[in-house]
Amino acid sequence: MAMAVSASPLGLHSARGEAGVPGFPFDIVEVPRAGAIAAWEGLRSAGRGYPLIVGKRAEAVRMAENLFSSPPRHSTAEVLALAAGIDFPADFVAYRQGRDAEAQAWFEEFTREHPEIMQNPEITPPLPPSSGDGIILRPWQDGMVWDAERPMGTWPAQPGTMGPWFVETDEACCGDTVVIAFIPVADWTEVPAALYWGDWNDCPAAEYHVAALRSWRDRFGAELVSMGFDTLDLRVRQRPAGRDAAVALARELHLYCSDTIDQGFGTVNAYAASLAASDWWNFWWD
Repeated sequence: MAMAVSASPLGLHSARGEAGVPGFPFDIVEVPRAGAIAAWEGLRSAGRGYPLIVGKRAEAVRMAENLFSSPPRHSTAEVLALAAGIDFPADFVAYRQGRDAEAQAWFEEFTREHPEIMQNPEITPPLPPSSGDGIILRPWQDGMVWDAERPMGTWPAQPGTMGPWFVETDEACCGDTVVIAFIPVADWTEVPAALYWGDWNDCPAAEYHVAALRSWRDRFGAELVSMGFDTLDLRVRQRPAGRDAAVALARELHLYCSDTIDQGFGTVNAYAASLAASDWWNFWWD
């Protein structure tokens, strides 16, 4: 099939649906990576749907192969109905505790069925999910090793800041263009529902992403800019006010995406300090 490509006044290259990326069900444009945010801003009023930066073209291919290759378990309308009944973050705590309990039950059953692995001194049995003083202590898994919440650490003198991954990623790895997809939603918080995005490994189900985005929009002026196969970039207009608020937010976001600390900042305070100094939030699920 020949690719249907047109040129726009912005110099963007446009392709429709499967003519753009096989199996990717949305219209796309490719834009220079260095000007991706400006292009995204301009396309918001184009009337073609909500512009979503996907990342390099290979990321759109990966999404097509993994997200859109089989029918979703819920329709967009069903996901949105579920999201409407979620009080985030309060309900998300119970959701995580339930998921953790299921994971622990699976692990315990696995060890009963395979007692030989417990003879390995490097393997530690899972810790039970628990909470104290309102702080969730979540087990995390690195191979077969489980541990509790990341350490608090100290507040850094010079906090690291976050920016959009799709811009800051090495050009030698990701090329000089990115794909922007047009998602047919009236409200951008519905994007995870339209894509049925999530519900693998530690990544929350789509309805919890919708509820989280709505909560962060209302509390921090967050807006979804980029969504890849397993990443999110949010831009926020209101940073947490003070250290206590930043620490509370760091705990909330770590509950949502454990790799923010576990494979990222390393400590709660380091992450909190970055949140207090950044206008971007990045999430990645392994």
